[in-house]
Amino acid sequence: MKPEMPPARAGIVDREVVEALRDLAEVLSILLPEFSDQIDRATVNEALQQILDVALIHDALGNYGIYPEIDEDKGEAAAEEVRA
Repeated sequence: MKPEMPPARAGIVDREVVEALRDLAEVLSILLPEFSDQIDRATVNEALQQILDVALIHDALGNYGIYPEIDEDKGEAAAEEVRA
């Protein structure tokens, strides 16, 4: 079975939007330990991961450098997949 390619992005969000996603991810990561229920914790963790995925792709596409501590090869690889 061939994996599906993600849909092409219609555009790149502004740097401020990526920064806001970073802040949102930070808040979710701080709140995550507050959830004792495993289902709730998994749901919040999944939301956190999806926000990070979008932020990393747009950070790489916009060359914003907001996530320099993340392996740049992975970010660039994700950006290349989206461009293809």
